[in-house]
Amino acid sequence: MADPKSPRVGTLVQDIYLSSHDLQNDPPETSTRPVSIDELAHDLRQPLSAIESLAYYLEMTSTDDHLCKYLEHIRAMVNRANFILDMY
Repeated sequence: MADPKSPRVGTLVQDIYLSSHDLQNDPPETSTRPVSIDELAHDLRQPLSAIESLAYYLEMTSTDDHLCKYLEHIRAMVNRANFILDMY
């Protein structure tokens, strides 16, 4: 697990904060066409599938039990998100 006091983690947190702050002050242009739930669900499934596949691969190749527990949790959360998307 990364040390929360390391400069790299601090920089990442700062970048995320600045990005969210920029979006609040200057939101991106939105299309005038409303997005349907089906389109949104379709657009979310592809990255979720990639996350699940990578987590599965890492879980199968890892010898670290602690890491495997995290990867198992990631896969469970992806399955949960897919279940929610399937309801729409």
